[in-house]
Amino acid sequence: MGLMIVEQHIVKKYICK
Repeated sequence: MGLMIVEQHIVKKYICK
């Protein structure tokens, strides 16, 4: 419950880098 959102945020930040 929220792990998916956190993982997506990290992945998006990694891709944005």
